[in-house]
Amino acid sequence: MRQFNEQADATTVQVTVGEVFQIYLAENPTTGFRWRLDCAGAPTCSLIDDYFSVPGRLPGGPGIHHWNFKAVASGSTTICLSYARRWQNSAPARTFRLEIRAGGQS
Repeated sequence: MRQFNEQADATTVQVTVGEVFQIYLAENPTTGFRWRLDCAGAPTCSLIDDYFSVPGRLPGGPGIHHWNFKAVASGSTTICLSYARRWQNSAPARTFRLEIRAGGQS
């Protein structure tokens, strides 16, 4: 499975229909900041699942938020996320945007 992190922000990637790929970004929910999936790439891509993992064993420590997607149709789409405190009405602290071009069959 191909994986994309913050270094892939604002890039375009080519995937094949049927391919599963992952986006993973650093997150520290104890600060109130969380990633929100603003556009999931439908109908070209489908979100399979998302989860949060903590690499260490420090309570309240930062971790990684993972989203697994599957390219389900040919076409171009965008997956975009924003990192913000949900209760604040201000611009996100960070954003992530990945352009997807899906085609062919895997």
